[in-house]
Amino acid sequence: MRLATIGTSSITLSLLTASRQVPEVVHTAVFSRSSARGAEFADKAQEITGQTPRVIADLTELAAAQDIDAVYVASPNALHHHQARELLAAGKHVLVEKSAASNRAQFQDLLETARESGVVLMEAMRSVHDPGFARIRELLPTLGPLRRAEFRLCQYSSRYQRFLDGETPAIFDPELSAGALLDIGTYCAHPAAALWGEPARLHAEATILRTGADGAGTVLCGYDSPAGFSVSLNYSKITSSRTPSTIEGEHATLEIDSITTPRRLTVIGTDGSTEEITVDGLGGGSSAPGNMSYELAEFTRLAAAPAANRDDDALRVHQQASLDTLAILDRTRQILGVKFPDDPWD
Repeated sequence: MRLATIGTSSITLSLLTASRQVPEVVHTAVFSRSSARGAEFADKAQEITGQTPRVIADLTELAAAQDIDAVYVASPNALHHHQARELLAAGKHVLVEKSAASNRAQFQDLLETARESGVVLMEAMRSVHDPGFARIRELLPTLGPLRRAEFRLCQYSSRYQRFLDGETPAIFDPELSAGALLDIGTYCAHPAAALWGEPARLHAEATILRTGADGAGTVLCGYDSPAGFSVSLNYSKITSSRTPSTIEGEHATLEIDSITTPRRLTVIGTDGSTEEITVDGLGGGSSAPGNMSYELAEFTRLAAAPAANRDDDALRVHQQASLDTLAILDRTRQILGVKFPDDPWD
């Protein structure tokens, strides 16, 4: 699969590092509106992959390129919809970095464009493609009737001091569809959506910064089935925490060391028993990019198959999880009063 990349930040370098575990992927092109920045990034990419991508500075040229099968979009959130839409309409498969779009309506529009063009659109949510997440799914029935869950990711941002000093880093700029919820809270929301769908009820509280972006927050999701089941999503870019995530059933509680990269799972029975489970896999810790290879491998599997033989069931599951995640994020922002320029509500 001949892959182009959009975005010259560390996350794109992490994906290219992960691509060394997916031999079908050939890094063919780097897109940057600045040719100089693109050339600098292409040199870094070549050091990682050993391949020689060319630099493209025009999106229309990228969309029309005949030697590119797919594009990884890792630009600021506010650009995802426009860029992905043009690429999908031109027949390119698209792996779009989280958050997949600024809001659910934009992602729904991208899905319709992808279906019309017969191509694959998938969100790059590394955690749900990780073998640790599959193990979590397998363990759920052993916990008994589910009653509570708490998914947590709190990482102090290296750019927060710049914000405190009066600057406005992109990650804290709502004009770019940014903020802690879409940057880091989505790592909590997406696993909940993948496991249980969109909640019936939702409540939220957050710390709103001077730009109007959120810096930290808590979202409480209420589900009608299983009866009385609630999921708390706790996220922050202005504090840190190593508290594990948990899923609580009437028979046992499952502790998860990292919701983004589950490697150590502990089942604690109500009778006091304890079972430690170690998951073999790439990457460790919430900041490690190693497990990006799993999402890339799944995207490559889906995109490389002829349309008539594509695993549409798996693709629909991935896409529905993204839709349900964005529904959670949209409803949370409406409660908090965090609005992006392209939101379809007042």
